[in-house]
Amino acid sequence: MNLVENVVAGLLVALFLGCARYFGAWWHRHGALLVMSAIFRLEPPMGSPLAKPDLLPVAHRQLNDQLHELHSRANYPSMRSLARVMGVSPTTLSDSMTKAKLPSKDTAVRLALALAERIRWDADVDADEQVDRIDRQIARLWEEARQEAEPPDNDRIAQAVRETWEDFASGCWPNPWDRDEVIEAMQRATFNGAELSFGGWVDVFVTVYDADTYSALDDDWGSFLGEGWLDDFDMAVSRRLGTLVKVLLHIAEEFDKPETDGAGVITR
Repeated sequence: MNLVENVVAGLLVALFLGCARYFGAWWHRHGALLVMSAIFRLEPPMGSPLAKPDLLPVAHRQLNDQLHELHSRANYPSMRSLARVMGVSPTTLSDSMTKAKLPSKDTAVRLALALAERIRWDADVDADEQVDRIDRQIARLWEEARQEAEPPDNDRIAQAVRETWEDFASGCWPNPWDRDEVIEAMQRATFNGAELSFGGWVDVFVTVYDADTYSALDDDWGSFLGEGWLDDFDMAVSRRLGTLVKVLLHIAEEFDKPETDGAGVITR
């Protein structure tokens, strides 16, 4: 090798070493940023809350609210990152928080614990104790939500409808407009129980003793117009049972019929 070749080879080696040192220094400064940027392109960034499903304000909704609160306190980790840790599908985790269907108990509890592990607890808080509390709370709410999802038995139905009937007869209505006539009629009538009927409706059995009571509680026309008292009663029972009701009026043997003239006009 002549002198020129030696000089060229030396320059190339020096250039290569220089480039290597420059790239090493650049990677030290910017490489981590590039890696994080690539990760964020693969999965949604933290800081994005998920949509809540439309649920009745009972145990399932409380369970869902707790999962969303834990998600918030954990700084909104993505479902993809949680799924990798838990070994489940991201869709399964996302559905458990955004869909109205009750997730499995295992998914709900494991998701809650995975979120709890990512929360930065205050220094004076026992993190292990908090995780145990969350474990018990989510398991309890799930069991209550599962029971609510099952068709209620007749004892539970009767109790819930009776409590609603007593509330309404006492004047505790969800809407402010005047219902004095219906309230008085409910106080005069007798609630005889309720049970689940074919088709998922709840039949409510009520005995009436006079025409005024029958007229006030016979709400077919009012319900047809969307203005009847049964609309409010339906909604109140649904909040407790997750089902709607149908009031069946029974005329008592001692029913007080109004007196009429020969043309059928009520005279009193």
